[in-house]
Amino acid sequence: MRKKVAINVKEKYTDTNHYQKHFTLDDRIKIQKIISENRDENGCLTILLKDIGRMLENDPSTISKEVKKHRIFKPAKDTDNFRLLNQICENFDECRLYYNNTYNWKSYIKNNTKCIKKCQNFKEKVCSHLKKFPWVCNGCPKSKGCHLNKYYYYSDIAQKDYVKTLSESREGINLTEDEFKELDHIVSALIMEKKQPIAHIVNSNDLCVSERVIYNYFEKGYFTAKNTDLRRKVTYKKRKTSKDSPVIIRKIGRMYNDYLKYIETNPDVSIVQMDTVEGKREENGYLLTLHFVKFNFQLAYYIHEQTSENVINVINNICHTLGLENFKKLFEVILTDNGHEFSNPEAIEINPETGEYRTKVFYCDPLASRQKGSCERNHEYIRYIIPRFSSLLNLSQEKVDLMMSHINSTIRPSKRSCPYDFMELEYGKEILDLIKIKKIDPKEVTLSKDLIK
Repeated sequence: MRKKVAINVKEKYTDTNHYQKHFTLDDRIKIQKIISENRDENGCLTILLKDIGRMLENDPSTISKEVKKHRIFKPAKDTDNFRLLNQICENFDECRLYYNNTYNWKSYIKNNTKCIKKCQNFKEKVCSHLKKFPWVCNGCPKSKGCHLNKYYYYSDIAQKDYVKTLSESREGINLTEDEFKELDHIVSALIMEKKQPIAHIVNSNDLCVSERVIYNYFEKGYFTAKNTDLRRKVTYKKRKTSKDSPVIIRKIGRMYNDYLKYIETNPDVSIVQMDTVEGKREENGYLLTLHFVKFNFQLAYYIHEQTSENVINVINNICHTLGLENFKKLFEVILTDNGHEFSNPEAIEINPETGEYRTKVFYCDPLASRQKGSCERNHEYIRYIIPRFSSLLNLSQEKVDLMMSHINSTIRPSKRSCPYDFMELEYGKEILDLIKIKKIDPKEVTLSKDLIK
């Protein structure tokens, strides 16, 4: 019978914390120290490479490659001195040069002090320690008297070289010319013509790069569209602080703390934040906005004047269009600010046809509109299409519905989908049709003022 022979399986380091991790400066300092402090009198390493691997919890071949890749070259001195040729040329003992019709290498050398540079038979002698690990002369006791070319490994220089290589590897465009032209055509056109956000472009098109890469290309000016074409890159002016305005005190049970308590006991209710958007200050014309927090879905209705009667009329029309049961499902809770147009909460809550409660109205704390920040933030999309201080006199409800259809079809970065899709999934397309909001093809979404001209 054949005897079983034990096979030495190569040690794996896949279960260590350092597996497939880049070396840090501390790791490089340890490598330099181990190599320098473990040399015998002949310059040989007194520790095995696999033992170094165990000490650093990394693969020995990785350590060997690290040293060889980041070692620095130091040329030998006095290489023109012919007396050193026996030490620095491997072919010295067999060398026979023809000079003045005789084989006399000594005479040749005396007359050609640049022998190393001129001789075709010169072959540099390389130390045996540089032909295998550790690849360097760190800690070698013979290095001071050695006349050969040398290599050294220094942790600080290796770290700088590593950082530089890492930085350069991330520069430039990692695409072919045709791939980048196609990417530039898609991104620049949608930003400059349709004014689409980058997050929407990435999620609605089959692009070969990520959102972060597109932002990097904009920073470096690679695209036809420039940084100034990105809305969020525009520098905003410092906001003016408003003067103290009279605050309307609401009835007990409707303040923000009451709202928080109600949400705590009813965590699954549908929350709608209500607000108004102004046009030119000298002119009439406003938008009443209703924002569904859970889906980032927003409705807007044009009103000529910012009055309580107009707000109540809009709420009543929505209730009549949807039906009371659908309205109660969608508008379980309404959170709004202390504006005078919202000063009649009972009329908003009670259905005038049946006299029953259809919703609950709560108010933010005075001068604390941040408490309905989701609604305020979504107004940003409206301002893309209707800039501040723009006239709303020529605006119609049809144009407002078109605008909100495009806004609700815009993919949001945090959701990876558009508000319309979430709303349709929850309540169905029939309800969205009743409130006249349509799904716009992602590539046709437009967020510029040209949309409602």
